[in-house]
Amino acid sequence: MNSLKSKKEQIKEKSTEIALNSSVIGLSNIFRTEKTCLKFMWIILFVISLGGTIYTVIKVLNNYLEYEVITNINVVTQIPAEFPAVTFYLIQNNKDNIKLSDFLYLGIFNKSLFNQQVISENDFEEIKDEFNFTSFKFKPKKSFMDGELFGLKLYFDLTNIVDNIKVIIHNDSDDSGYHAGYSRKGFDLKPGYDYKISIKKVLTEKLGQPYNDCLKDVKSRNSFDSDLYRYILDSTKYLYKQRDCFEYCIGKEFYKYLNITNKIDHWTEIAQRYPDVEFKDKFFQIITKIIEGELNEKCIPFCPLECDSIKYEQSMYSNQIDVSSIVSLNIFYESLEYTVINQKAKMDEFDLISNIGGNLGLFIGVSFLSLAEFIELFVETIYIMLKKIEE
Repeated sequence: MNSLKSKKEQIKEKSTEIALNSSVIGLSNIFRTEKTCLKFMWIILFVISLGGTIYTVIKVLNNYLEYEVITNINVVTQIPAEFPAVTFYLIQNNKDNIKLSDFLYLGIFNKSLFNQQVISENDFEEIKDEFNFTSFKFKPKKSFMDGELFGLKLYFDLTNIVDNIKVIIHNDSDDSGYHAGYSRKGFDLKPGYDYKISIKKVLTEKLGQPYNDCLKDVKSRNSFDSDLYRYILDSTKYLYKQRDCFEYCIGKEFYKYLNITNKIDHWTEIAQRYPDVEFKDKFFQIITKIIEGELNEKCIPFCPLECDSIKYEQSMYSNQIDVSSIVSLNIFYESLEYTVINQKAKMDEFDLISNIGGNLGLFIGVSFLSLAEFIELFVETIYIMLKKIEE
């Protein structure tokens, strides 16, 4: 019993010694003063300060866990600037094997130009989609000047070839986003008009989880657990886009309604089954039903939103021209300046530690090294207890 008592006294003495020399001023003053009234005063002040510390630290933690962001908008000048991809879709095509030279003037009397340089068929990529729709993509190039003279200037002759052409301006790493039947992307170019489209680039970079409900890494198959996500990632050469995932998901549900697995047969069968007006009504009835019903349950949870994107703001105006079969198109940068919208955390881990440390120092005078004093007390107590066991 005496041995046990002596050990308690040793622990008490060591605790008092550490407390008296502690950098936590309120704690050291409690043990330093001998007058009861002063000791009581220091205890009251220390408890109040400790309460204030706990309150402010909890508030700092709550602010951190809200994951608020600061959005920065910067205007950057890039010379030369990457000119976007421009894709042309042929609407109501009556020729099976249409060629670019059938409707587009290339290198003829310097009609089609980029940066005042004549372009050729080698500057375009021909694309056939799953429904056998033909498109031609103008491959991205560098633009050294803004304005109409240094953009893309094209002349189309639509005589007996196509009714009109849809043009879509997009980033080269993205699919054009056009899907026959239900996409409204792009502009329709009708014969007999001169079209001018000015563009401005906008780059958006958001923070990922937990700051935003979006996916930062859209290149890895393991960054999101979804078969739909992985299918889009594996089946396209373009970067993942939530839009593509939605459209594929809607398409899958659409085919289920018709019990058809082959897409080409599906379109042929529907076209034969319904006249033009009924076909459109039937198509949109099913699509509307899917969007209103299955989209929230079967598509949205499995198609994450990407955090980063490149978009081109577009302004189009047109004038009628004398030749009814010709389309004139001019796409150009309004300015070589582009807008960068990015985010940073309002409070990161370093800010969190700094704020907590500042509150501990303000209220009770605790610093990082003060923690060593509690560690010292713990080690000394263990050492004393181990000596007891050895005896």
